[in-house]
Amino acid sequence: MGRDTPSGLLRLGGAKRWGFFDWQSTLGGSLPQSGTLVLGRELDFNNTFQFSIFNKIWPEVEDNATFLVDGPNSGKKQNFLTPGVILGSFRVGERLHFETGAGIQIATTGFYMYNHRWIWTARFPF
Repeated sequence: MGRDTPSGLLRLGGAKRWGFFDWQSTLGGSLPQSGTLVLGRELDFNNTFQFSIFNKIWPEVEDNATFLVDGPNSGKKQNFLTPGVILGSFRVGERLHFETGAGIQIATTGFYMYNHRWIWTARFPF
């Protein structure tokens, strides 16, 4: 784009754990203050369901819905199911830990901007 576009990013999240089962949910959006006819706005709703194996292996399924407002795709929705796995947390320092994971996003709606996209994450919580 070349120019800085002022934007607002809003995110609200929560989580609950029951024994070996974990649920996380976020609600948020990307709300640019200008250029909405080109960029549009997005409202996101995400739920992740994880199962812990020895507190080091976390198989998961994520449901991610994006509602598009304004812009060229206004009124459309895309949804993905993402099976994946997170490995960690592994201690690498006094307070520093390392986690990594991967998954594949599979579109479940008729409208989508991509499909079968592999994702990878690396985290360093402290």
